[in-house]
Amino acid sequence: MELMKVENLRSFRGWGKLAACAIVAFAIHSAIADEIVVTGSGQTDGNLSSLRLSFSPNASPTRLFLAWGSVDCGNSFGNWEHVDWLADVPAGDTSCDASVSSLHSGCPVVRVFRIVPDDSVVELESVTSDGTQYLKTGITPNGRTAVRCDLELVEFTSSALFGARVSAGQNSFCLLTIKPGNGGHGWRFDYSNQIKNSDSNPVAGKRYLAEADYRGLKIDGALLPNATIGAFSSTSPGCVMAVFGMNTSGTVGSLAKATIYSFKAWGDTDNKATTLAADFVPCRKNGVVSFYNRANGTFESLVTGTLAGGAEVAHGSCGTTVDVSAVFNPYGTDRTMSVSRFYREGHRPMADLTFTTGFADCALVVAHDSVDHGGVIADWPAANTILVTNVPAAVTSMKTSVPWQIEDDADHFFRFFLLARSGSTTYDRQFDGLHATGTQYVLTDFVPTETANVMVDFKFDAIADAQAIFGARLAAYNRSFAVLHTYNNGYRFDYSNWISNSQRLANYESHVVNAYSAGLEVDGTRFVTVPDDSKGPFSAPCPLAVFGLNTAGTVGVFAKGVCRYVKAWRVAGQEDTRVLDLLPAMKKGEVGFYNKCDGKFYGNSGTGAFEAVREVVNTTAQVLSDSGTMTTPPPNGSQIIFR
Repeated sequence: MELMKVENLRSFRGWGKLAACAIVAFAIHSAIADEIVVTGSGQTDGNLSSLRLSFSPNASPTRLFLAWGSVDCGNSFGNWEHVDWLADVPAGDTSCDASVSSLHSGCPVVRVFRIVPDDSVVELESVTSDGTQYLKTGITPNGRTAVRCDLELVEFTSSALFGARVSAGQNSFCLLTIKPGNGGHGWRFDYSNQIKNSDSNPVAGKRYLAEADYRGLKIDGALLPNATIGAFSSTSPGCVMAVFGMNTSGTVGSLAKATIYSFKAWGDTDNKATTLAADFVPCRKNGVVSFYNRANGTFESLVTGTLAGGAEVAHGSCGTTVDVSAVFNPYGTDRTMSVSRFYREGHRPMADLTFTTGFADCALVVAHDSVDHGGVIADWPAANTILVTNVPAAVTSMKTSVPWQIEDDADHFFRFFLLARSGSTTYDRQFDGLHATGTQYVLTDFVPTETANVMVDFKFDAIADAQAIFGARLAAYNRSFAVLHTYNNGYRFDYSNWISNSQRLANYESHVVNAYSAGLEVDGTRFVTVPDDSKGPFSAPCPLAVFGLNTAGTVGVFAKGVCRYVKAWRVAGQEDTRVLDLLPAMKKGEVGFYNKCDGKFYGNSGTGAFEAVREVVNTTAQVLSDSGTMTTPPPNGSQIIFR
């Protein structure tokens, strides 16, 4: 259960009494002592899986929550990037063993909160307006305001999701949607005296994360090109912001048919750590559906109408914070490694290593070269950077050999690195390839056109008939871009309304397949050439699948084999238009592809699971400790002892 995606806070200029109360309440919460102590932990597959906690007794039942994020968000419960329930604690208890179910890798900063729940409030997944309800937030926005709203349109109408203004295009801070033909269309952001129509239409029934501030409007993390602002304005509408509508000088209109999952507002975009003004959680109190504001502990009453409530959340987070833990990192940022001996057995370099214990497993990597490349792991040659072994959380010593023999090792340098196996902002582990058994596939976001260029390194398990390495099409001979392999005719390239076989049969080795408008190349040799009369404009009706063929939304013709990478360009051979650069990886325990172009992770869309092929060094992982560079160890029978 991800309750929120947050950031931080400060004071709005020109707020009324409610905003001032919110700041006072936040200041009180900030003074809470760190009274929860992490006395032990467990981890599964590199992710934190359990915590043993101790704390002072409380006269009332309390509730424990785990907060985590990429940075320390302080001891304000509502300001953390992610929050999830850990356990319910009976009155008087002083310890708890809590299972951790949803901690995201990529968020290495962790804190535990304990609250006394407000039993009169039932937390809900969402609230929905039918276009006749709205809420006045009590917050008067200004030029430094920031708002984040997790929402879904019930119907795409010309309406406002939230906002306040003097009049259209004057002292505004509003998020609207405008249907085509009504003075622009798509998402619209009004800021100060600017009106920005994005030319990007929302879809009814699809969930969006909208973020608005003086930089512009972001939808799902992307700043919309036609809705950018970029400059701060000191203007203010002089009236409070509405939700599910827009407050124009005290009159709320343009009501939206929409669902809201969370709503947050900050007083200062550039200093969110102390300016949280609203942290609205959908809830029901005494039969009334509305929002609970965690920023000041109040229930927000509707001005008019009755909202519809979503499903009840099993463990509500509305209440008063009792105490918090100190910030800690479950991925072992404080874990250290040292080399006690560096020596030889025969020709092979050996090392005796010691480690401090940690919350999670780590990876031991060794690098060598004829020159010293220093403490940045990516600076060492990839061919000479080797993943040696896993170092379990409880291991404190290890004898290891460098996994190669160097017969002539004059002027060689060595360096050991201790890496976190999770908690990376990219992916947790990297592999040489993904193996599919015939039921797994990846569905990308890339829709091929006549200018597409797709390159794949692929090895088949067996040369059976009709296996698709990748593809998307409307139907056979219709808006196709696909590469298949057949037992009798070898590689086949489907391009637009044309199909040709290569007569180049694959074997059981990896081959680089490159498909684009000129034809099909295998390991750099052209085997299929697209005729000029088949090169007209076209677009596939669906995105590209890998390990299968996507036919108008249905994926089949699955391949059995190993894929080492997938790369795709919008224009053949032009690196600056690359949209896919898929790397075999693991994230949050799932094996799939990480796209280096946009940071998206693609998991398995089929059945079963991909098999990871040979783990390799994750150069994006956090280096917890390194040995420093060491020169060649002495001859066999001698040793270097570090004191």
